[in-house]
Amino acid sequence: MSYNLKVLEPVVGDKLKIEYSWPADVEVVNIEGDTDYHRYVVFFCVKKIGNAGGTKTFDTPWVQFDENTPQHSLSAMMVESNTIVKRDRRMVRSGQSEA
Repeated sequence: MSYNLKVLEPVVGDKLKIEYSWPADVEVVNIEGDTDYHRYVVFFCVKKIGNAGGTKTFDTPWVQFDENTPQHSLSAMMVESNTIVKRDRRMVRSGQSEA
């Protein structure tokens, strides 16, 4: 398995989601997002011998709004040892969830 990152197709009223995968001997240690403008999410990884690879879906706290909301891009980046190893971007219409 290798690194994989995909901003999933947004659904109006649902949280924006990012699917991510990492190879064996790597661990995802932190996930940080842009809380002000909802423009990016960064997945931080480190080498960890013996760790199994995996795939997960990350739900952002941001909800896809309808066509009356201006579009902007949402970028996802996976970083290992100060190097971007994977990235993806999609146009969305998001805002902070009230819930």
